[in-house]
Amino acid sequence: MELGASKLQTKVSYVLLAYNQIAFIEDAILSALAQSYENIEFILSDDFSLDGTWEKMQKVAGSSKRNVFVNQMPHNVGLVSHLNYCLSICTGDIIVLAAGDDIAMVDRVQKSVVCLTENSATFSVTFSDTTIDAEGCVLDTSEPGPAAGYYALEAALASPNILFSGASRAMRREVFDVFGPLLDECQTEDTPFFLRALYLGGCTLSNDAGIFYRKTEHSLSSAKGMKTQNPLNLERQYEADLLVARAKGLVSSSEEKLIRKWMDFRNIQKRYSQTRGAFKRTIYLFLSALRNSHFRRYIISKVF
Repeated sequence: MELGASKLQTKVSYVLLAYNQIAFIEDAILSALAQSYENIEFILSDDFSLDGTWEKMQKVAGSSKRNVFVNQMPHNVGLVSHLNYCLSICTGDIIVLAAGDDIAMVDRVQKSVVCLTENSATFSVTFSDTTIDAEGCVLDTSEPGPAAGYYALEAALASPNILFSGASRAMRREVFDVFGPLLDECQTEDTPFFLRALYLGGCTLSNDAGIFYRKTEHSLSSAKGMKTQNPLNLERQYEADLLVARAKGLVSSSEEKLIRKWMDFRNIQKRYSQTRGAFKRTIYLFLSALRNSHFRRYIISKVF
């Protein structure tokens, strides 16, 4: 995939966050530094790991001649506060987000730049990642996802099965700048950044793989990780971002109704994953399906 001169001048900030990932951090960094695209500032940051991740990060980054900034937080601040700090020091026009246990394809940044510069309405791009386990073995992910292409707000939120993973996300810096830092109590950037990009214009999903996404029992998206998240904190983030979008005239009243239905659907999913006991889960499932048409369609799609 060739890039024109103007695209080659686009500066990219590659933000890699790590915490206690000593077994994977070297591969994650090496795959970042091997990117075929040239105009990148690499921000490699550790959230005060206790397992040697920070020392390994320094060693691997120190052997590179690329534009690398290595940082360690003074104490463990958590994912969102860590991310807020790193995004606040980025100087690129495009931001590529990476985790300390994933492995990037060599052309991930190049493809991200193409997607984000070819369509002025696209503010975020996500790839169809290849999922691997802790040992690096490819996992079966045959469940079909949404069709590749550009999605404006209404198209993206119309179906309960459309969700762009944040693992291989690249975005225009406006996604952070226009809305500001995420709330400290928010425990994930995934769906908030998805919505922010939709408010600004839209998102693109590519059929190409951007990363080898490592899925383990410690992943934030795992069943164990989902149970640690407080849905109320995510609701507050949604409301804060929607308030900004309304104030800036980015959403209409009809769009807001759709947005709120989608927000409710996502919060139902999180609360359901944290509900214990078969009887309670069944009752919650039934009442939620009655209340939210998105959730009702989601359940039907899973059953049939």
